Amino acid sequence: MSRKQDLIEHAIMELISDRDFDGYLLTRFDCKCIDKLPGDIQTAALVYDRGRFFIRVVYEWFSKLTNAQRVAVMKHEVGHFVLKHMSRRNGRYDVLWNIAGDMALNQDITNLPEDTVKLVRGWPAHEPTEIYYDKLLQMAKKQQKGGKGKGSGKGQNQKGSADPNQGDQEKGESGGDVPKQWDTVMDASPTEGNDADSMTDDILRETIKERLNAGDNADNLRGLHAGALSSYVDDLTKPPMIDWKQAITRFVASLSEVQTRLTLKKPDRRCISPYGKKREYLPALVVCIDTSGSVSNELLSEFFSQIALLGRILSEVDVVIADADVQDYFVYHRGLEATLKKKGYGRGGTDFEPAVRYINKNLGDRDGAIYLTDGFCPAPQTKCKIPIIWVVTDNDEFEGRPKIKVNDKS
Repeated sequence: MSRKQDLIEHAIMELISDRDFDGYLLTRFDCKCIDKLPGDIQTAALVYDRGRFFIRVVYEWFSKLTNAQRVAVMKHEVGHFVLKHMSRRNGRYDVLWNIAGDMALNQDITNLPEDTVKLVRGWPAHEPTEIYYDKLLQMAKKQQKGGKGKGSGKGQNQKGSADPNQGDQEKGESGGDVPKQWDTVMDASPTEGNDADSMTDDILRETIKERLNAGDNADNLRGLHAGALSSYVDDLTKPPMIDWKQAITRFVASLSEVQTRLTLKKPDRRCISPYGKKREYLPALVVCIDTSGSVSNELLSEFFSQIALLGRILSEVDVVIADADVQDYFVYHRGLEATLKKKGYGRGGTDFEPAVRYINKNLGDRDGAIYLTDGFCPAPQTKCKIPIIWVVTDNDEFEGRPKIKVNDKS
């Protein structure tokens, strides 16, 4: 482990040694010290991209902090994750949203560096991020009308960003400049917002269950959350309602992680892996569609819609159409929506063997496969050469594994 990485690993280990839940969460992230972040903010960043979360801190800045401050910074970044700041922005100005998120989060974290965002004097404590955003927006508008020049209202550009070079946050509610942005939350794209929400809940749920299985008490876990995070524990410890579409997205993300690449993109010479200019490895995926007579037209339409969604994530998708036999094979990519809608044929009996054998013979070099079916057929005896998951909508007794059991109304 490099000296740079030592700093961030020691902070995480200190949280874990204190049995702080945030430390256990951080083990599920790709956390790294790097030389430089994109843009003007050179402290820390939380990033969501294609089903994965990244935390990056700038080494020159991070190394000058005390041990307690480094631990607090890591709690701060994972706090953005639990509060879902990467998916809640919904078109708001990004700089103001980042500042509002810091205000909501920092009230409950001790030992943060002195230059972090603090709640404006006179503003109510422990309010949602959206409340602080609205108040910051009003402040920015007043600042713009007052002609102070660097206000975020004047600095907003067409992409929804605001000028991060704002004024002092210690002035009262009636006046003063908008606080300066301290760190960065690179939020999910509009097409990935729901997936980011789902992934956050899943990671929280899995980590909570892991700690409960290790003998930790749920009441103790609540006390280890940063601020308002404790309110999630009760909901997250309930059995999850599986959304098969989001489960498929996670499966695709896991296929990328299996490859030798450890980060979003090949590291560039500055070692900023999520922001490198080289294209990320995209897994080669096979999707098998059960078009037997027992599959309703509505469900078949859902299956084809899912392929179209995967086509926006991947460059192309291999599609196998099968009922009791393989009816068709084609490669789907964006722009073939009309072609896709014409592929709902077959409508005979159901047999999974032909499709699995077809994959083994012709598509065995792909990274993984998904079989979308109602499940009314015995699991195939032939073992698929590549990882395969079964998305089964109706038959609880289907024995194929791994299996995602859903219903056709999900």
